[in-house]
Amino acid sequence: MNYGFTCPDNIPVLHLNCGRLNAQAAQALHKAVRETRDAGRAAMLIDMSGVSRLTHCGLAALVECYGQNGGAITLGFFGITPKVLARINKFGLGQQLPIYATLTDALEANVFRRHLLAGSRAVILAADAPRDLAPLSWDHATTMLDLLGQPVLSHLTGGLSRFGLRDVCIAAGHNAQDISHHLDAYPDSRVILSKQGQDGTDGWEAAPLGTASTLAHLQREISYCQNDLIVLHGDTVGDIDLPAMMEHHRRSGALATVAAFLTEQSDHAHHGWVRSSPTGLVLGLGSPDTVIATSKALALGGIYILSPSAIRMVADRPAQDLERDLLPSLLANRAAIQIFESERRHRIRTGRDYAAVLQAVLRGEIAGLTPDAQEVEPGKWIAKGAEVSRTAKLRAPCFVGRNSIIGAHASLSGGTIIGADSYVGAGAQIDGSIIMPKSHVVEGSELTGQLASPFWAVETAIADGRSEGCEPLDAVRPLSSPQPATTVWRHLVRGVS
Repeated sequence: MNYGFTCPDNIPVLHLNCGRLNAQAAQALHKAVRETRDAGRAAMLIDMSGVSRLTHCGLAALVECYGQNGGAITLGFFGITPKVLARINKFGLGQQLPIYATLTDALEANVFRRHLLAGSRAVILAADAPRDLAPLSWDHATTMLDLLGQPVLSHLTGGLSRFGLRDVCIAAGHNAQDISHHLDAYPDSRVILSKQGQDGTDGWEAAPLGTASTLAHLQREISYCQNDLIVLHGDTVGDIDLPAMMEHHRRSGALATVAAFLTEQSDHAHHGWVRSSPTGLVLGLGSPDTVIATSKALALGGIYILSPSAIRMVADRPAQDLERDLLPSLLANRAAIQIFESERRHRIRTGRDYAAVLQAVLRGEIAGLTPDAQEVEPGKWIAKGAEVSRTAKLRAPCFVGRNSIIGAHASLSGGTIIGADSYVGAGAQIDGSIIMPKSHVVEGSELTGQLASPFWAVETAIADGRSEGCEPLDAVRPLSSPQPATTVWRHLVRGVS
């Protein structure tokens, strides 16, 4: 059988040019599919535009090939001529085989989109302790903040794996033990951890290298950046079409591509910005003060694609930053930086940002993110193992985390979020507040607009890391073990198993 391979968009395409697909040609097809599967490829497309006739034996072999390999490798057929397609449909097999009209149609199907980045690599930058995120950053790395049932890190790696990208390196420094413990639960994962710091007498001592210096370090130590590398800040949340961004990057021939989105000038306090040419090339980078010079600006979205050549241009100096040092250096050396315009992405750089992201997820405003819970009524989410008294009042939107208890006559309203393993005492009134995991909200207490844990609290409206007085509230205490034994237990009837 005469056939050839191409590999557009990282998915092998087998082009059948046999004219007549009979049993002998089908054996060669079997062999090609098997070799592709054994080479570690997870998907393959078969171009049948060169097949003008399909024999009985060829049709049977085609169905057998799909049946034997379909569970181990994702297969699809396209370019089938009307005559051959009519023969397939005559025997009722058109519904059994994954058939697409064109290669483009096949690549746009979700079943193949999830393989478009297979073999690519990514780095998640999670080493720094953002000053403006205090007091949240006292307890957790940004990537381990809970987003209604799952940490930020799970959403980042899940978004990558959705397109077949499983080789991920996480650069961890501040609270790296949080990330390490999380990864221990997934021993078969292909995620590796690059820890920046050392164990000291008082525990882990972080020593972040700098975002750009991290990439140079990975290249120097383990040659991690052999091809175009996807780089994500660990504080970024939201959905993005990464395969489209990679294709845009490769077609442009640029050394770097940055995701950016339209934003108001008032929103630039926590975003870098870029000025672009009509063709989408970066002309300049700036600060919030210089944004005033333009009526329309694009904010950096925290996602980049960098070529190995770009990473080699990281200066051999300590603490080099990607946005502050590397990108300006590329521009200074007249290297092309391409813009990929995307939907708005959220960056968790302050406690106020964190609260806003949680509310956006509750309202269903961030594509690809939904609470890890059951929506028992519109806007009311109760996670697995949680229990709510029949006399408690839940006003949408609200969220009750895993294994939490909401006592009798308690009230949750205004987008209140109760973290996992928490206990809300009888009669507590909580409005527009976020209660961190493993908290005990005292019976009869009233909370409004608070971001609170048993060890600190701050008003959500001023949670920008610069506020003083983050002392804990008397109304929010560490959860005792065993949990409080009160008459409320008799009323716990609503739950999700």
